[in-house]
Amino acid sequence: MTHQLVWRLRGNADLVILCNYNYDSLEEYHHCIRRDVEADIDETDEESDDELMEIDDHQPVLISASGASIGALERTKYKTEDWKEVMSCSVCCEEFMTGEEITKMPCFSAHIFHMDCIQDWLKVSHTCPLCRYPMPTE
Repeated sequence: MTHQLVWRLRGNADLVILCNYNYDSLEEYHHCIRRDVEADIDETDEESDDELMEIDDHQPVLISASGASIGALERTKYKTEDWKEVMSCSVCCEEFMTGEEITKMPCFSAHIFHMDCIQDWLKVSHTCPLCRYPMPTE
């Protein structure tokens, strides 16, 4: 039994490859197709495993802000009239309460956060959570 396969190469629709395969039965033909597909799957799985191993080798490095720079952050009381556009902490997403102590970052927009929230954030990242303003590191 002869089966013809027509393949078009990617990127060139005018190039057509005609392949003639001789098989004794349709079952043999299906067996060969299944074998080729399984081989492709196995190869893809091996490539995926290799890619995952590479990803595991490249763990992100956390750079914290220096303790001195965290300690030097300006603290103030939250007043609704002073911060009309900012009603909640961007780290925990909880609303600020009037009179609550907040911490102001030295970035150009002077972003504000709950004191505990920004301190915890700066222990694992040396940048402002909103604008990525870099804080001094140790």
